[in-house]
Amino acid sequence: MLITKLGKSMMQKLKCENLTKLMTELTRRVRATKADLVRGTTLSSTTVSDSLNSLVRNGLVRTAGMMNSDGGRRATIYEINPEYGTFVGVDITNDSISFALTDAASNLISFEKVPVEADIPVITVLMDRLAGFKSPLAIGLGLDGEIDYRNQIVVSAPGLKWEMVHLKEIIERLTLSFVQVDHRSNGAALYEGVLGNASKLSSYACLFRDCPDKLSIVIDDFLLRGLGCFSGKGFGSALTAVLDSLSLEAFISDIQGIEWIKKITVETKPSRMAEGMAFAARSGWVKSIYFLL
Repeated sequence: MLITKLGKSMMQKLKCENLTKLMTELTRRVRATKADLVRGTTLSSTTVSDSLNSLVRNGLVRTAGMMNSDGGRRATIYEINPEYGTFVGVDITNDSISFALTDAASNLISFEKVPVEADIPVITVLMDRLAGFKSPLAIGLGLDGEIDYRNQIVVSAPGLKWEMVHLKEIIERLTLSFVQVDHRSNGAALYEGVLGNASKLSSYACLFRDCPDKLSIVIDDFLLRGLGCFSGKGFGSALTAVLDSLSLEAFISDIQGIEWIKKITVETKPSRMAEGMAFAARSGWVKSIYFLL
């Protein structure tokens, strides 16, 4: 019985990872054939076919015509169905909250930055504004603080005067939508890796003007969060954070001599942090509904 349960759990995790890879690659390419997705994800042709059929059957992915034929069978083109539903990304700071609404293909629909008055609790503004969104599929909440990512609890956010806030639970009860909580710069870094300036890189680091003391680090397409989501925290001052068992000082020292490290400075849109959290929310949502697909 134990072996059966373990095997089932592993199969579910594998399906979840495969769907996530497929959705990420399709988001990056916008439109793609099955062959494109096989090359981009390194998944087998059978796995890609099964996953695509499931996604199309449930309406999250749709066909978008056929490739021109070179004499052989014409290949079907696939794309994410932008009309499937919406996602909300929220960037929470001490004095403002930004809201980005995106469609299922991560296209920005609207963006709003709301100031927070000193005499009004941030959580009150957050809940009031979120109540105005019509049934989003998922909501991503980004903030600066110590976050228990596994349990989705804000352990401490001194700027917001929050301690042990079960933010995911609170907002899910209010909106009945899937909620994901992360450091505000991590969502933006994930977005950059798929739709932004790092879209052709598997390993990169992002330092955003809006969050100058947090370096978000991605290695082989895996975002390093570390204990409390503190990986890269303190980058602009003393490097005191840890990357699980590896110190940030050691990481920076190790990569300085590697030739592939390139530094680029680009201007990002004011909505990037909130858009990033909407993108992160969509990724988490796909993982949460894999059993329906």
